[in-house]
Order: sequence, then structure tokens, then C-alpha cells
Amino acid sequence: MAHYLIEFRFRGYAKRYLKACIFEVAKKFRVKGVVNKHVVPHITLFGPFTTADERKVTSTFISVCKKYNLMNFKLKGFGNFDKRVIFIEVIPSEELKEFRKDLAQEITGLKRFFIFRTVRTKGITDLEDHHAFHATIAFKDIKTKFHSILAYLK
Repeated sequence: MAHYLIEFRFRGYAKRYLKACIFEVAKKFRVKGVVNKHVVPHITLFGPFTTADERKVTSTFISVCKKYNLMNFKLKGFGNFDKRVIFIEVIPSEELKEFRKDLAQEITGLKRFFIFRTVRTKGITDLEDHHAFHATIAFKDIKTKFHSILAYLK
């Protein structure tokens, strides 16, 4: 089964700014959690997950997207999850929150329509709105440098 992640990918100035933050932190503090692979600044909307029916997931995603217009959000300051992930906080509009909740419910709901559980999720589903919107700057190998990195960014 293939692995998927539905995300919003930054563009323009926001993308350049986030990439600069990621690379600056990686270089200054010698951490590589985010820069091990091609850097793609993003906001996770659903997943990661696996499915055996990509067409059904794609058509479900498209039908959810068609219900919404452009959605706003703001980037505001730096935060962390349990001193293991440093991120830029994303302040979503109510429409973006609703979109992610709707998307999670629709894709998670696909499990009910198949004999084999074709959508297996790991990580966020946002059904209870418990996962903060964010864009990761550094994670994994930051444990001993956490306070220094966060102080530097702030």
C-alpha cells in the first residue's frame, strides 16, 4: 500500500522565509531533522495514512475541496511540542479549521465503505481538533539544543 500525506505547501515569501529559518537553524545548531531530505515547508492537513484505493481518496479529497474557497491563515511566533518539535505557529481562519475537520471526517469515514480497511491513519485526523496548525522548523536531533534554538528564534 502507498503512503500519503495531505498538506498545504507554502509558496512565495512564506516559503522562502520558512526555508531560510530551517536552514539557518540546521547550520547554526548542527541539527538535521528537517533538512535530511528535500525541504518542503508545509502545514499537515491529514495523515500520514495508507490506502489501497487511491482513486476513492482522491475523489473524496476533490469533493471536500470543492466546498471551500480560498482559506486564510497567519503565521505567528514560534512554539514547540513537548520540547521535541520547534515550529512556527499557524493561526487558521475558521474556514481552514472546518476544512481540515471535514477532510479528516470524510477520509476517515472511507474505512466504513470497504471490506478491507483501505485507509489506515497514523498521526493527525483532527476529528477532535487536538492537533495544532503549525509549520515545523526543527525536530528529532534537537533535544540537547532545544532551549538554545528556541531562544535564538524568539
